[in-house]
Amino acid sequence: GNIDREIYSLDNSQPGLITLLCYNETGEEKYRIAADTIRNVYTSYPTTSDGGFWHNVSAVGQLWADGVYMILPFLVHYGKAFGDTSLYTAAADQIIIYASHIQDTTGLLFHAYDEDGSSGWADPVTHHSPYFWGRAMGWFGMAIVEILEIMPETHQKRPDLITVLADLIEVLCQAQD
Repeated sequence: GNIDREIYSLDNSQPGLITLLCYNETGEEKYRIAADTIRNVYTSYPTTSDGGFWHNVSAVGQLWADGVYMILPFLVHYGKAFGDTSLYTAAADQIIIYASHIQDTTGLLFHAYDEDGSSGWADPVTHHSPYFWGRAMGWFGMAIVEILEIMPETHQKRPDLITVLADLIEVLCQAQD
């Protein structure tokens, strides 16, 4: 059940899905311990002033679109496996917070946002990165799909997630070549 590296980035959490699969398959406690370790990181993980998970603990105030895929599917699968349905709401809140910061007026998602705008890549006015990254938008959309697959149809945040996903799909269809 030991994890041999510090979880200092959303990227370090995505492999946690394997711990859940292994626990479900084998029932061995070491996999639950590993999953609990990852889950517990997010009880005190740094966030923006409105609650968005920083992409990396050293990237103060930064939200990266691909980051939601690195942690949110794990959290909702963990919630389902161990009866912590509050994680459905937490995951939905993260999507909504991220979308509020990284969505351009066109509907496309900027790759990143820096809350205080101090990063060299951040636009001084909008605090956005200068790029739209297709793969990050795909991961963002897939994170929503995975959350929706687990979240009960009666969950109060479900319509909000469906709206974010539908808007993203619409703009991606318009932008494709």
